[in-house]
Amino acid sequence: MLKRLPVEILCRIIDHLPVASILHLRQVSKHLNQITYERSIWDHVYRTSSLVHREGPFSWQTAQILESNLVESAKLSLNWPPKQNVEPTQSRVKDLVDTTYQGFQLLCGRWLLSRKNSTQIYCCDLDRAGELMTEESCSIFYECHERDFEVTSYVCEDTFLSTTSGDENHPVAFFSVTEYNAVISALRRTLYRISIAQGSVPTLRMVIQTNHTATYSLETILLIGPRFLTMIFHRGGVSTSREIVLVDIVTSQQYRFPESALDTPKNFSPTIITSSSHVLLIQNYDPRGYESSEGSETNWRIQAYLIPPLQKVSPFVSTSLTRTLELSHEVITKMDLDPGRSLLLRDSNLHQPGGAIHITLVSVGLRIPESDCFLIKLVFIKLNPTVQGVGSITLETKVNELPNRVVYRLSDLMIQPSLHGCTRGIAAYCHNATTSLVGLVIDDEDTANSQVAAGYIQCLRDFKEEAWDIFIEGFDAYRGRIVTIQASYVNHQPIELIVDDFL
Repeated sequence: MLKRLPVEILCRIIDHLPVASILHLRQVSKHLNQITYERSIWDHVYRTSSLVHREGPFSWQTAQILESNLVESAKLSLNWPPKQNVEPTQSRVKDLVDTTYQGFQLLCGRWLLSRKNSTQIYCCDLDRAGELMTEESCSIFYECHERDFEVTSYVCEDTFLSTTSGDENHPVAFFSVTEYNAVISALRRTLYRISIAQGSVPTLRMVIQTNHTATYSLETILLIGPRFLTMIFHRGGVSTSREIVLVDIVTSQQYRFPESALDTPKNFSPTIITSSSHVLLIQNYDPRGYESSEGSETNWRIQAYLIPPLQKVSPFVSTSLTRTLELSHEVITKMDLDPGRSLLLRDSNLHQPGGAIHITLVSVGLRIPESDCFLIKLVFIKLNPTVQGVGSITLETKVNELPNRVVYRLSDLMIQPSLHGCTRGIAAYCHNATTSLVGLVIDDEDTANSQVAAGYIQCLRDFKEEAWDIFIEGFDAYRGRIVTIQASYVNHQPIELIVDDFL
C-alpha cells in the first residue's frame, strides 16, 4: 500500500517525525528503509528539530552527515539540561603533581592542549579510553624550534561552520602562540591553521608571524566566525593599547578597521562579532571619555563593516598586504547591559541571502555586581539594505532574568552558540567555599514577538572542599564534555584535572 504513494508524499510525512522514529521506521520494510536515507528528509529535520546540534544544513553536508549529527544530539539530550538529575556518564580525574601541565585549551572537543615545559605544548586525545595525560594518549603538538625562545601563552579556537563547498566535515581551527626570547628581549606571535584529519593528531600550518620588542606583554584573544578569524592583541605596560587583525578563513587575506573606528576610551575593550556578511564592532561611545556607573544606561556604538565577496586569489598575488574594511551601517544607542560577553546566535544571511539581514546576538552577565540576578540578553540587529552611503540599523533587545541562586559572584561563563537558533552554555558559580557547576540552555525563535525561551539551570556538579577553586578549561556542548581544573592552595594538595562526559 505504501509503495503506491509517491516518494515525495512519503518524504513529506516522514519530515514531521522525530529522529528516533525515523530510525525505527527503517525496520518496517526495505522500501521505507531506502526512503529514510533521502537527504531532503534530513535537511528538513535539521532545520526544524528542537535538538541542539551543529550548524547547518549546508549544501556540502550529505544526508549521512546530517543524520549522524542529529543522532548524536538525540543521545546527548537524554542526559543534558534541561533534563532532571543530570549525571556524567563518565568522569575521569587526574592528579597533576607539581603542576606538571599548565594552560589547558580544549580543541574541537576532543584534544586537550597543555604546556608541560617552557618549550613544548602537548596534545592529549580525550576520546582514547584509559587514564588521562599518559604517554600513550599524549603527543607533542607544538615545540619551539629556535634557541632561547620559550612559550609564554597560547590560545586556540575552532568551529564546524564550513566556508567551502567541498564534502569535508572537518572543523575549522586556528592556534595562536606567543614566544619570548630573554636574550634579545623579543616577542614573537604566530598564527597557525590547524589541520585535523580523521583518526590523526592535529597538525599546524603557519598563516601569520610577527616580531616585537619585549617592552610590553601580549594577551591574545581569538574569535572565529563564518568567514573571518579575529585576533585581538592587548599590549600591557605603562599605557594599555590593543591591535585588531582580521583574517579571511578561506584566502588568509588580512583586514583591519579604519583607525577612526577604534577611537574610544582605552579602558573599554570592543566586542567584535563576525557574521556571514558583516563584521560588527560594538564599543562604548561616551563622548565624555569616562566610564559610566554600572547598572545605568550607557552609550554604545554599533558599526557594521561589509565583508568583501569571496574571490579566488591568484598564487602570484600577495595576501600579506592588509586591507581596510568599509563601513556600511552604523547606530549609536543606549543599552543598560555591557555587551562584552556577546556571541552570534543566528544569522539569516546563511540560509536566505539577500534583502535585510537579521542577526541575533546573545549576551550574558550581571546587571550590577551586588546583584545575584543572572541575565541573558538577546540583541536583535537588522541591517537594512543600502545602495550608497551608510545604512541604518534597527535594534531590539530582550532581557531574560534567570532564577536567583544563593551565590556570591559569577566567576566564569562559557557559551557555545549554534547558528540555527539554539545554544548551550555552562557557568561556574562561587559562594564562599562552595563552587557549583551549572548547565544552561537557550532557545529562541528569533521573531519580533517571540518570548525568550531561556533560563533553565541544572546543577551538574558541586565542589564542597574548603578553599578549593574551580576553573572551566573547556566545554563542548555538542558532544557533552566539560573539562575543569580543581585547585587548592591549602596543604599543597595536587591540582585535579576532571573530564566529565555526558554522552
